[in-house]
Amino acid sequence: MRSINLIIILAVSFNLSFAQNYAYEFEGDSKISINGTSNIHDWTSEITSFTGVASLLFGEEGMIEIQNLSLTIPVKNIKSSKGSIMDGKTYDALESKKYPNIKYRLDSSNITEKTADGFWLNTTGSLTIAGKTCPISMKVKAINQPNGNILFEGEKTLKMTDFGVDPPKALLGALTTGNEVTVEFKTTISK
Repeated sequence: MRSINLIIILAVSFNLSFAQNYAYEFEGDSKISINGTSNIHDWTSEITSFTGVASLLFGEEGMIEIQNLSLTIPVKNIKSSKGSIMDGKTYDALESKKYPNIKYRLDSSNITEKTADGFWLNTTGSLTIAGKTCPISMKVKAINQPNGNILFEGEKTLKMTDFGVDPPKALLGALTTGNEVTVEFKTTISK
């Protein structure tokens, strides 16, 4: 029995010796945008800055697992192409004074397909907006960069009301935004 335990320990140790864990941070050129509609015009808001960390596990063939990933987006870093009035309506709708941050935490991911320059992931996570947390799933493309960084690209359509957010209105209700928004991201992480 003792020799079987020793063999198992050696086998586990041997496999782990080829895997390395690296901590990553999100780079400044990362981009997240929110696209929506209204009864008058479409609109886009950009997230001007956010913070996040990721821990990735690499093997001989490249990345094999995202062990954890989290993002924090200050609500006041959401800036609209339509100007400060739209920004104010967004901050009010998201209750920025009570809930100053939007948070995302990756719960699980698995590589579904390798590509010439990276891979596709199916992910599930928890998104917290205006104090309410909802599970979300996304298909994400990962592209290996020559310098060792990884670019993640994807998009997800969300309903504001799923998070208890009333779509913003303006001009005494004459302008109403649609309930659905699409979040698009191109985020680069580096060691």
